[in-house]
Amino acid sequence: MRKIVFCVFCIMVLFGTAAPLFCQRRSFNDIYPGVDKERQAEIFSAGGFSRTGEGSGGLLFPPGQARQDISAFILSRSPRYIGESIRVVPYGKKGGGLLKVYNALSRVEDLRYQTYPSSTKGKDIPLFVEATRIEGPGKNKALPDPGPSAILPASETNYLRLKDANFGNTYCQAQLSTKTQFLLYSLTNFKTLYYGIIPVMRENSFNAQLYVEPLTEGFLIYSAVGVDVSDFIARWIDIPSAIGKRVNVIVNWLAEGIGG
Repeated sequence: MRKIVFCVFCIMVLFGTAAPLFCQRRSFNDIYPGVDKERQAEIFSAGGFSRTGEGSGGLLFPPGQARQDISAFILSRSPRYIGESIRVVPYGKKGGGLLKVYNALSRVEDLRYQTYPSSTKGKDIPLFVEATRIEGPGKNKALPDPGPSAILPASETNYLRLKDANFGNTYCQAQLSTKTQFLLYSLTNFKTLYYGIIPVMRENSFNAQLYVEPLTEGFLIYSAVGVDVSDFIARWIDIPSAIGKRVNVIVNWLAEGIGG
């Protein structure tokens, strides 16, 4: 009897984890039919396509299967600014699947090695001088990143502390959910971000979502972000540029993690 139960359990685990890993892959044109060749070339380039601006413009490229979920997550809060990016990352020698994406997203500490071009310092510098998991809201004890997982979870929630080189600590809740063909990874700040004593972003004012799907051509990475900032900060800082830099760093972190 124990052997039968064990076999049934193994079958459930196999089918529960194998479906997302080995389902038939779609092509870029299956998801985005009608995209012109010039835009496709940009999306397939190393930097991909990105844009940031006022929130009234809406989102251009949320993938069809997750369009409603992404739009609701980003736009329902009526953000003052929005940004989005899309790129296709070629597979490395080890190939790729959603488990590889999950393990890359688990390496939070690697965010410290992602740089951006600083106009004031005239060189590339790290954006996040610290990046770590923490126990949760009100529990700031740092936790180490886990080792590589052999199992792809259906969902997961973690809490992160990202120390921005310019603005200090941002505290985020990270939520992951996996579907048959794609993975969604969401970030929301659960504490107000201050610059000195000046509030930059109130809690729940930064909401970002990553959509990742292994295609026949490589990993599709789509990101969308909605941000509200204080009027004082908006008068002194180029907010679209600041958003674009931070989203680009996060996407580069993921692209490097899955491209090898």
